[in-house]
Amino acid sequence: MDTLESCLNLMERGCYMASIDLENAYHSVPIHSEYTKFLKFKIDDQLYKYLVLPQGYRDSPRIFTKLTKPIISHLHERGILYSLYIDDLYIQGSDFADCQQKVEYASSVLKSLGFDISPKSALTPSQEIHHLGFILNSEYMTVTLSGDKREHVETLINKVLLTPMITVRTLAQTVGTLTACFPAIEYGQLYHRHLDILKINSLKTVYDFERLILLSEEAMSDLKWWLNDGLKSKKSLVREKPRATIKSDSSGYAWGAVMNNTDSGRE
Repeated sequence: MDTLESCLNLMERGCYMASIDLENAYHSVPIHSEYTKFLKFKIDDQLYKYLVLPQGYRDSPRIFTKLTKPIISHLHERGILYSLYIDDLYIQGSDFADCQQKVEYASSVLKSLGFDISPKSALTPSQEIHHLGFILNSEYMTVTLSGDKREHVETLINKVLLTPMITVRTLAQTVGTLTACFPAIEYGQLYHRHLDILKINSLKTVYDFERLILLSEEAMSDLKWWLNDGLKSKKSLVREKPRATIKSDSSGYAWGAVMNNTDSGRE
């Protein structure tokens, strides 16, 4: 299954992009009549059963991804640059016309197979698109969080900071949310470690996600960095050449370092 990183690896400066969102994708996959009995549930003494692939079922993403693999292979054979995350298809072209042609072909193939294209899809090629909760810009080669995603993360962090005594489950959800933002947050991985360490240590003591724990000062400092700096940043996809290369050895009784091929000497 592709992720946002797959799209970022495909992006080239000045390319045009589009995003096709399949509407009610899981519900377009019927369940064989012999197996619908395994997908029953009861509400107010009324028994129901799913006739299509259920939303929220653990294996639905894996099943749907396997079903769409032949479609994606066909698009690949046609020379279409793509990335598919469940029901969100990213398409890239060298220019507007190239991308438009690929979008039209992919859309026609999907429709012919019974899929519905969501009106929320970004079908018009652009050098800036919203995809999977991120904003991709090929003109400046940057990736940022979408407004909705940023607002969601801010709300979560503020809620946690206002109630330092939180459950391990809330901490784990916070760590997971921040981790999902890494593709757009420069240095994000450096400012979630104290939260992750606190989660791991809390579960080592007693494996109970409902247990209340107190946030450490370091963990709170990490959260404040996300609010004040991290969520406001743009991440560049272009890496400059380093101005200096420093190498050092690891030793408990001596030291030494090399900077730009200049040896500092050893003691």
